[in-house]
Amino acid sequence: MHAWDFTTTPEEVMRALDDLVRAGKILYVAICNTPAWRISQMQTIADLRGWSPFVALQVKYSLAERSVEHELLPMAQALGVLPWSPLGGGILTGKYRRADLSEANVADVSPTRIGIIASTGHLNTKALDIADVVGEIAVELGASRSQVALAWTLLNPAVVRADCGSAHVGASRRQL
Repeated sequence: MHAWDFTTTPEEVMRALDDLVRAGKILYVAICNTPAWRISQMQTIADLRGWSPFVALQVKYSLAERSVEHELLPMAQALGVLPWSPLGGGILTGKYRRADLSEANVADVSPTRIGIIASTGHLNTKALDIADVVGEIAVELGASRSQVALAWTLLNPAVVRADCGSAHVGASRRQL
């Protein structure tokens, strides 16, 4: 389930997902972009009713975006986490520089990649500072920035599990 719609009842969502599993339309149930309290509620409903539970949680997680560590990752430790944007929208690869910050202010309404990343608020000084450290570590290790950022993400025990451990990378060009 890509996102909680804040309208459909948790019971209806979980029942529909269970119906899909029982009908053989899907094998497993996972969720993305939903508050931890709602996921816990839906997981409890599934458990109490014998319905198919969530087996994974997909969250935006990288060195540049760690807000999920306080609530979602601890909750998801039992599920398994499928992080998306582990390269921070390209910021951790070194794709963006400090000069892009001023261009981003102008481009934040344009359909360019800088405009898109700027509109999310993720292209900022703090993220670029983190990217600089990733670059230093990459040089020290003889690895690419992408390899360092991905390795850090995959080292989290909630992410790497035998039954579902991966990171969702959507590269716009070869920089891995």
